Amino acid sequence: MSFILVIFSIFSPSLFAATVVIALSSSPNNIDPFFSTDGNSQNLNRLLHRSLIDFNKEMKFGCDLCTSYSENVVNGTHEVNFILKKGIRFWDGAEITAPDVENSIKYFQDEKVNSIFRNAFLEIQKVEVLGKYEIKLKYKKFKLENLSNLCLLKIIKYKYGKEHSLENITGAGGYKIKKNNPLVLTPSFEATKPDFVFKVVKDETTLALKLINKEVDLSLANISPRKEDWLRKKDSTLHLWSIPSSNYYYLGINLQREHLKSRNIRKALSLMVPRKRLMDYKIKDTGILAHSLFSPAFSEIFYPFPIDTQNLKEAQQIFLKEGYSKNKEGYFTKNGQIFSLDWKVNNNRASFEIVEIIKRSFEEGGIKVFLTTQEWGTFNRNFKNGAYDIVLASWQGFTGPDMLNFVFHSKNVPPIGGNRGHYINPEVDKLLDLAEAETKEDQRNKIYFKVQTIIDYDLPYISLWHPKVSWIGNDCISDINLLPNGSFSPLLDIISNCNRKN
Repeated sequence: MSFILVIFSIFSPSLFAATVVIALSSSPNNIDPFFSTDGNSQNLNRLLHRSLIDFNKEMKFGCDLCTSYSENVVNGTHEVNFILKKGIRFWDGAEITAPDVENSIKYFQDEKVNSIFRNAFLEIQKVEVLGKYEIKLKYKKFKLENLSNLCLLKIIKYKYGKEHSLENITGAGGYKIKKNNPLVLTPSFEATKPDFVFKVVKDETTLALKLINKEVDLSLANISPRKEDWLRKKDSTLHLWSIPSSNYYYLGINLQREHLKSRNIRKALSLMVPRKRLMDYKIKDTGILAHSLFSPAFSEIFYPFPIDTQNLKEAQQIFLKEGYSKNKEGYFTKNGQIFSLDWKVNNNRASFEIVEIIKRSFEEGGIKVFLTTQEWGTFNRNFKNGAYDIVLASWQGFTGPDMLNFVFHSKNVPPIGGNRGHYINPEVDKLLDLAEAETKEDQRNKIYFKVQTIIDYDLPYISLWHPKVSWIGNDCISDINLLPNGSFSPLLDIISNCNRKN
């Protein structure tokens, strides 16, 4: 079956509203709700379609199309009951009711549509329509991802045709597609809302100039701390909205390497990291220091574990206790071997500059660093294959504590999962297995706290910082309340006085 992106006509054009030009770092790969996997595509779908639930500011599940929901586990079956909001309508004016939710699930499960998310929704064993506005979903078994997958379920009307296209889909979101290239979204219901014109601006210098010259009204694009700082000083009319994100930057350590298996050595490396220098000169106000994998955005599971401050003297004492001594060049050696690190870094300028700062600190502390710059594809392949000692990396887009399972459980070493450092701890495995089976959230969070405590001690990762979600716009934009996961949902509520006209 071929999938063709077709531009469909609008139903109620916005005759009087202004247009807001919005910059993105990259093009969405596929804004079809059945096949949107990249971040920009999924975020655009939050404007075009409605879901039963989505993540809120506390990175917990909040109702979108529902007024409330409840969970039960009966004989191993996971049941989720939803009470729907009344008066929410599709683009064609029809009200959304429980049978529409049932039909949407069938579309996502349908082999003919062949959604990339199909397998996730095949976990739904039965759908019970309990009333016009009440529906119950029964899953084969309790899984933590059952709820998070529902954020990807868009409540739509679907018309089967010879070929699948966006013309087959009637959504219920606040916006719909007006045209493509560039992508323009227009309000579905409220004519006073602005049109959104999305333009891809990959180069941050070009982006900065377009903001200053008022060619771009609002930027959701990635921009370095240095350029963001320059923009704020250059143009006082620009406004910055920011919030600590759910994303995480860290130094990943390959625990398969013999010289990195000692927890004490990893502690010494952590003590050599110049976090204050990084924050003062590179990260600036665009991030906060990380205590662990989870930022304060995860209010239910965040814990302020101590953050190491740079202490080269203490770090060197650890190396000496581990049987190392310094040679004439000032490098630590043991059994005739210099302690060295094979460090791979991608050719992104901002990443390279951060690595250079940490590298200098390591070398000052007595460690020889072999730094290799690689294009992204090669870097990512070496990272996944374990061809490194240490690496600057990040996790982005994760939504809850089950991420601990994906990156630290021994069953998830590549190519299966995200345990790229090959961290093996039977106690952590046991606790993660218990958490995965625990149906009560408060009890599950207690287990996750124990896991975090062990990981904080073991140091398979050296935590660095959580970047902030930052949007930069002209003063014609107001009322933006950002979400930690970088969702585009705040666009639904912005107030624009930009004087561009359709």
